[in-house]
Amino acid sequence: MILKDLKCENYNINIDKYIEFRENVKKNMIHPEWLGDFSKKDLLNLLNNNSKIWIYYLDKEPVCSMMLIPADKKSLLKFELDLDYKDVADYGPMFVNPKYIGNGLQYQMLLELDNYCIKMGYKYAVTTIHPDNIYSINNIIKDDFKLINHMDFKRGTRNIYLNYLDKNCIQKILTFIVSDNKLLLLKGSNKDPQFHKSFWYVVTGAVEKEDKSLTDAVKREIKEETNLNALEIKRLPLLFKYESLGKKCLEHCFITYSNNDNIILNEESIDYKWCDLEEFIDLINWYDSKVKLKEMLNKYFNNEL
Repeated sequence: MILKDLKCENYNINIDKYIEFRENVKKNMIHPEWLGDFSKKDLLNLLNNNSKIWIYYLDKEPVCSMMLIPADKKSLLKFELDLDYKDVADYGPMFVNPKYIGNGLQYQMLLELDNYCIKMGYKYAVTTIHPDNIYSINNIIKDDFKLINHMDFKRGTRNIYLNYLDKNCIQKILTFIVSDNKLLLLKGSNKDPQFHKSFWYVVTGAVEKEDKSLTDAVKREIKEETNLNALEIKRLPLLFKYESLGKKCLEHCFITYSNNDNIILNEESIDYKWCDLEEFIDLINWYDSKVKLKEMLNKYFNNEL
C-alpha cells in the first residue's frame, strides 16, 4: 500500500472523527497506553497554534494518521534540548488502522513528515516513544532518529529521539571520561585534519549510521580511541553547533564512568593523562568558557547535577 495513493485530509480536520478513529485503533492495541491521548480541547488548542494533523483514507475508511506539533520553549526544556524552539518540530501521535498494519505505513508517514518539515524550514525533529514499542522504534531508527534520552512523563517512561533533518550536518558526541574522580585527557596528533596541531582534549567523534543511539556512539568512540569500556553514561546539558572542515556539526556532550587501565590509543592520539579537575581545566584546549566548564564538572563531582 502506497501512502500517496490514499486520499489525504490535512485541513479543517473533524476532531470528533479523528478521536473516534484513534480510539478504535487503541481498542485493538495490546498496549493502548503507548498511543497519545490528547483531549478534544487539547487538540483544538494545538491546531489553533499551528499544529497539523493528516488523516489518510481508502475510499471513506480511515487508514492512518500522523501529527506535527511545533516545539516551544517549554517542550524543549522538558526534553533537555538546548535548541532554538523555532527550529524544532515534534512528531506527535502516529497510528494505523489494524486492518492495514504490515504495509509499512508508519515509515512512509515519517518520510512525509520529514519532507514537510524540511519544506517548512525546520532543522530538527523530536519524538517520544515507549521503550517497549519496538515496531515504532525500528521505524524511526531507519529514518535516522537517534535515541538521546529516557524520561518519565505522566503517561509513563518514554524514549526521546532526535533527527537532524539537514543531512549535510554531522551529529557528533563529546564525552568526559571519569575514573576514581580523575578525568581523562588525550593528546591529539599533529596530523589532525582540521587543526594540524597537537593539544589536550577529550574523546569526540561522529555518530555513525550503525549507532542506534548517541550512547552507542559514545561507547564505540571510547573503545576505538582508548580501548576502555563505558560503565555508565550520563548526558550533559551542553550542545555545541559549529562548522568543521566545511561541514555543519551538532555535538552532544556526556560524562562517562569507566575503568582506568589497559588504555590503548589509536592513531588520533599520541599520549594520555588522568587529571584532577584543576589540572584538567588548565590543560584542556576548550573553546567555550573554561569557568563554566569547571563549574559544571565541579557540580557533577559534588553530585549536584
